[in-house]
Formats: sequence, C-alpha cells, structure tokens
Amino acid sequence: MDYLREQGVSQETDDELLVPGGLGGGHLSLKDRLARAEEARADERSKRMTAEATSEMLAELIANEHRNVVTERQGREKAEAALAKAERTAHEMAELVQLQSERADRAEEASRQALTAYLDDPFRPIAAAPSRLEKLLAKFRPTSAS
Repeated sequence: MDYLREQGVSQETDDELLVPGGLGGGHLSLKDRLARAEEARADERSKRMTAEATSEMLAELIANEHRNVVTERQGREKAEAALAKAERTAHEMAELVQLQSERADRAEEASRQALTAYLDDPFRPIAAAPSRLEKLLAKFRPTSAS
C-alpha cells in the first residue's frame, strides 16, 4: 500500500485505467471516446446486418421447403388417386373377364348340346333356343290343365 501512496495512484485513477479492451493509458479524449462509440455502433450494425441476412436466408429456405412439401403432398395425393382408379379399373376388368368366361362356358355347353342332338338325329331340324320374348310370353300364356 505504501508503494501506491508514494506513486500517487488512487482509486479514481485505477478506475480510469481500466477501460473495455484492456488498460487505458490515462484519460481518454473526447475524440477517442467518440471513435470507440462509433466503432461499437459499426460493429453492432455489422452484426445486425449479418443477423438480418441470415434470417432472410433461413426464411427463404423455410419457404422453399414448404413449397417442396406442398408439391410432394400434391404428387402423393395424385398418385393415390391414380392408384385407386387403377384398382377400380382392375376390379371392373376382372368382373368383365369373369362374365365373359361364364358366357363363353355357356356358349360352349350349348354348342356341345347342339352337336350331341345333331349326332343323335342328324335329320331333325335344328331348334333355336327360345328368345327372351318367347320365354316371357310363355310365362303369361294360360296353361292347359291336364
């Protein structure tokens, strides 16, 4: 402590020696203080501009990703609709194939019966199967009581 008193260092001068960024060499002039304040503002402005640029870039990336998600969702919905339509078409085709197969089986059976009838009596006239109209009229005709 005696050393500090001999050198004339007081609390006030110690506070003035400690400045941001290191020890100061005494009193700062007004010009130096203004220069440091301007430098601090420039640093703050630079950091703010960097932060704004980063936030704009992030906002653009988020918007692009949102567009990609929407596009992907729409594509998936179209694909699902196309798949559902294809499944319905395949089901309808299967039903049509089944009906055609049954019709072909009936036609083959009728042809086999006709051939059998012809081979049994080749001189008998061929009788065509009754049409729908004949079947309907036969239902409404009075039947004779035996």
